[in-house]
Amino acid sequence: MPSITTVLSPALFEHAVTDVDKKTVIIIDVLRATTTIVVAMENGAKSILPVEELSVAANAGESFLKAAERQGQKVEGFDMGNSPKEYTQENISGRDIVLTTTNGTRAIVRATGANEILVSSYRNLLATYHYLVSQQCDLVLSCSGWKNQTNIEDTLFAGELASMLIQTGFDTDNDATHLAVSLFENHKNNEKKLLNQASHVKRFEKLGVNDLDVCLMRDTYSEVLRVHDGVIRNPMF
Repeated sequence: MPSITTVLSPALFEHAVTDVDKKTVIIIDVLRATTTIVVAMENGAKSILPVEELSVAANAGESFLKAAERQGQKVEGFDMGNSPKEYTQENISGRDIVLTTTNGTRAIVRATGANEILVSSYRNLLATYHYLVSQQCDLVLSCSGWKNQTNIEDTLFAGELASMLIQTGFDTDNDATHLAVSLFENHKNNEKKLLNQASHVKRFEKLGVNDLDVCLMRDTYSEVLRVHDGVIRNPMF
């Protein structure tokens, strides 16, 4: 019976996960990196190279669009930040993008060595779920959190995905998974009300950012997104 381990912060990853080379890791950063990555693929980006350091992104080749976010804001000197609204067809279709963010790209890099790494958000939740059911392998739901702290939005999403998978026969003895599922079940169909209390949403409000509705759109994309050799490639190319 395949198992689910939920990691509520990247700082906990190495403590919570063993034998990562035998597991599929699902990276979750609802607000906003994994949502932004999905939107970029929806709008025709060719690939996304997620990196941890600003210097690596800044020094990527000239063929890359360069995107960087820190503290919720676009970094000066880069082409784009981490708002999915920036990733329009006009801006990114057919382009390779190098992306660094405060939390999400760090979580992706931390998962290096996994048997498989997937990127998921509400916009490709069902595609991710159906793929995982078909594969029947041990899973790690890796929440990006905020600066090594747990956050509401990623835990809520992990709880929904875990709940769906448990109903198909996946198992867990992981407390973090039980906590995430409980959070989801207590706020099912009322996610936006809960997320309006989230520290990241309040951070958005202070910055004048209005990305929550875009990030909560469901199943607009029917593809599974994999990180292969450090790169997320558009399945349509």
